[in-house]
Amino acid sequence: VQGSNSGNSPAFKIYASSNNTLVSNNITTGTGDSNVGFFLDQESRWNNITLNRITTSGNSAQGFRLVSGSNNNLIAYNTIYTTGSSGYGIYFSSSVEGNKIGFNNITTTGNSAYGLKLDASSNGNNFTNNLFSVIDSVSPSIHMNSVQNNIFESNLLYTTSTYIVTEVSSTGNNMTNMTFLGTNGSISFPGTITLPDSKTISLAKINISYNKAFVNGANIDAGNLSFLNTSAQIVLQTITGLNSPQIVADLNDDGSSDQICDEASDPQCFELSYNLSTGIILFNVSHFTTYFVQEETISFGSLNEENTTYILIQDLQVNGTCFNIA
Repeated sequence: VQGSNSGNSPAFKIYASSNNTLVSNNITTGTGDSNVGFFLDQESRWNNITLNRITTSGNSAQGFRLVSGSNNNLIAYNTIYTTGSSGYGIYFSSSVEGNKIGFNNITTTGNSAYGLKLDASSNGNNFTNNLFSVIDSVSPSIHMNSVQNNIFESNLLYTTSTYIVTEVSSTGNNMTNMTFLGTNGSISFPGTITLPDSKTISLAKINISYNKAFVNGANIDAGNLSFLNTSAQIVLQTITGLNSPQIVADLNDDGSSDQICDEASDPQCFELSYNLSTGIILFNVSHFTTYFVQEETISFGSLNEENTTYILIQDLQVNGTCFNIA
């Protein structure tokens, strides 16, 4: 399906119509402003829109737009790619409830692009197993403004600027098993977290860079992320040259107070796996500071007995002190 190049032209418009099925379409919108792949309006309900591929271009273009009581629709297994400034992958603009959005792959590019934008009483929707990827944009992967009680389960977020923004009066929105992706790994929160309103989760506050994972949740103020100071699973990639990696917690986030992190420390760390050939390490943490990994440091002890012969019966190769002689 090839959309019109004129502005405000949806490829598919469902107006006050229900129980339609639209499956396996390949949609390209025109280059005009505000073109839409699928536009559901005026109480269009119980529609099944699955396995479609939508490519949009032009300013403010949108993959999906739902408005005015378009409730209880299924939008699943779609691939959405938007380009142009202010593009939206999925946009709920007013009074849209009870929709199920699952297993979609959404990539948006442009200066003010959004992966998912929820506005004006778009309440009680379910988002499961979606990828929201926003590239070269100052806007977030997910933006919520005056919406309540939406559920996010097992979604993946990628951004070059900001992951999530919740505006005023956005309350009761829960995320479970949310994964924040970076170019060098990921941070996943397996538990259920209620997102407060008036919060911004940006790369300055949650970040995965080379051999480093960080969440700024320490300060209780208007910009804090203390609700993310909880247990999480960290993946660090391209960690090469380590035979036996050891997890380190940087307690002051500045390199001045590093400590080995294990099951007996605070915070606690549990290494789950390390693949030497791929350089991928996976571990759990009990709460947040800055984490990185290093080669395991081993000290074999002190040689401090006078007139004693010590015999080394094997070769040793470690980073750190093998023996202290005193």
